[in-house]
Amino acid sequence: YTTLFRSGYFMKTSIKKSKKTLEIEKKDFIKFCRICKIIAITMSGGMFIGSLTFIYEMFIDIVLGNRWNTFLFSAENAITLIGMCISFTFIAKMFDELKTGSSPFTYSLADKIKSAAKIMLITGIIGYIIKIVSSVLFYSGVYNDVDLLIYEGELACLIIGFMLISLAYIFRYGCKLQQESDETL
Repeated sequence: YTTLFRSGYFMKTSIKKSKKTLEIEKKDFIKFCRICKIIAITMSGGMFIGSLTFIYEMFIDIVLGNRWNTFLFSAENAITLIGMCISFTFIAKMFDELKTGSSPFTYSLADKIKSAAKIMLITGIIGYIIKIVSSVLFYSGVYNDVDLLIYEGELACLIIGFMLISLAYIFRYGCKLQQESDETL
């Protein structure tokens, strides 16, 4: 009788500890999501301000009649920064949904990630097209070195876009597994 009482006592205390641990982990996760949302919003704001700078430079190039290559350079950078700004806005919304939801595997969350990925990929592709057009028009052909291939902004957009699209498919698969698990129970 004594061992049964003790084992029951230990089981009740371990259940209380695990509930407290889960509450602490949930609070920590909510804090983490808030911090990530703040970082994403800050980065989005920085990208937006940077794009305004390049848009201003484009306007100055038009007014002063400068060469078109500087205009295209400014346009390329503005498009890249605007695309990244929009993507970071989607990522901020994703973290906002993560902290309020009960499960991270929802179709709406996967759709937000996929939307951010598409914008990043489109931004990178448009940036490369502008880079190729400006190099053909103003520099008599494509660059001789690998500068065109490793241009930081566009390459970063493409890499981040592919990573986010992979993450979106992982989340979609997690949604299917979550749905199967819920139907099993």
